[in-house]
Amino acid sequence: MPVTEAISMYILDIRGRKVKTLIDKENLFGYQSVMWDATNDDGDNV
Repeated sequence: MPVTEAISMYILDIRGRKVKTLIDKENLFGYQSVMWDATNDDGDNV
């Protein structure tokens, strides 16, 4: 990312429903990475 920005990143199911929120905050500039543990927002495996 070239500058600090407000970022939202979600995992969606095939019907477009939100399964997991990965990022929903302001992130600093530079290279970023995200790991997903294959769980939904309730902690259930998906």
